[in-house]
Amino acid sequence: MTERISRRETLALGSAALFASAGKAAFAASPAPAGFSINIEQAALDDVLSRVRAARWPRLSNGAGTQYGVDGAWFRDLRDYWARGYDWRAAEAHINRLPQFVASIAGRRLHFVHARSANPQARPLVLLHGWPNSFYSFDKVIEPLSAPERFGGRLEDGFHVIVPSLPGFTFSEPPEDRVRGLRLISSRIHGLVTELLGYPRYLMDGGDFGAVVADWLALDHPEAIIGQHANLVALRHKGAEYAQGHTGVDDATPEETRFIADEKATFERESGYFHLQNTRPETIIYAMADSPMGTAAYLLDKWQKWTDTRQRNVDASIGRDHLLTEIMLYVLTNSFATSIWPYAGFPLEPFSIPEGRQITVPFGFTGYPDPLNAPPPRHFVERSRANIVSWEIEPAGGHFPYLENPDRYINSLRNFAQRVS
Repeated sequence: MTERISRRETLALGSAALFASAGKAAFAASPAPAGFSINIEQAALDDVLSRVRAARWPRLSNGAGTQYGVDGAWFRDLRDYWARGYDWRAAEAHINRLPQFVASIAGRRLHFVHARSANPQARPLVLLHGWPNSFYSFDKVIEPLSAPERFGGRLEDGFHVIVPSLPGFTFSEPPEDRVRGLRLISSRIHGLVTELLGYPRYLMDGGDFGAVVADWLALDHPEAIIGQHANLVALRHKGAEYAQGHTGVDDATPEETRFIADEKATFERESGYFHLQNTRPETIIYAMADSPMGTAAYLLDKWQKWTDTRQRNVDASIGRDHLLTEIMLYVLTNSFATSIWPYAGFPLEPFSIPEGRQITVPFGFTGYPDPLNAPPPRHFVERSRANIVSWEIEPAGGHFPYLENPDRYINSLRNFAQRVS
């Protein structure tokens, strides 16, 4: 199924108008996933491009770089490329090589990639993205993980790779028409994998929001989880909630104490966006819905700050075309607002593992020198995870390891998968 998305439909994520009438009828009548291709109408692209070209440039402080936000000089160059060199149609065709689908979960549309392996013994592997990125962030790793034989690897190393667009992101509707948390979102992902796709047990990997979703899956559906891999430890033991500056125990090691203090200091320095999205998310969504440039500056600030740029800048590490495609997926689907609803949803559910419980499914961790989330001490993680089967610390890569260090990301997942059954 190829859907052409008009300007008006593009600006109505959450509306069934994203789908052709025949597709809507079939979709409503059957829970079976339907094939999906992106095909944005030219009028919508022209509208975005006209806004980018006509953007008013603000007055910037001299020499600020990334001290106060996105680097103005870098962003001006990127805007010029966006206006005159970037090719959405090429990006669209590149994305559409992936096997994409949409399905109805609890009456809501969920978009996902499902790349099946030719390996008859392949196990399902769910890759869970975070914010401010999308399903497309896994572009470099989906095919090597699902079809390693095409890249000089072994057929038996292949997985059935499932990459959902989290509810509220890009082509997935939010779980409800109001703020909800990531625990509810995790239940929708579980329904997709086990009920619609028919995999009773699965592997999963997540960072950022994806790590929180994976933690809830491990807590709420442990019988279905073959193993959980992560590059961020999201939910912790009671009293040691993320970035609050407490170890939660009386016998903390000096290493744990330092980690907690450093984490809190980093969060206080970098968390302006978090507090805004946690408390007043609908203050900024009007500007984001109206301005592609505003959306780009806001999101690219995080890409620029959270990427490991010690050896390579963000252009070399991520690439201008990839960055702009991530931005366009937010802009063309008008999904910025619903993508940040889970931040406001954090107070609606616990943000620690319930007292007296641990995550008991096999757990693997690969840490990277993430400027936002440094790897925790293993002993700290053992307080909330009872079954750590792999632990790796990489020397390079930041918040987006599947893009910054894809070969090591793939190898870490394979190493982990070999240790669980």
